[in-house]
Amino acid sequence: MFAQFIEGLLAELPKKNGWTLSERAGHVTADRMQWLLNGSVWDADRLRDAIRNYVITHLGEADASA
Repeated sequence: MFAQFIEGLLAELPKKNGWTLSERAGHVTADRMQWLLNGSVWDADRLRDAIRNYVITHLGEADASA
């Protein structure tokens, strides 16, 4: 769901709100997207670490310096 949210933000939509992002993701209602934004618990440090690990694993170069 988070990936669908990010893809929607990056898409060329005339308006970006819960409904338009939900429709783009193929959801019947905006409930899931609304929950992602308003009801879920976000841990910025955990998200940062997960993205960093993904980048190192999938996009990093073995001979790159830190």
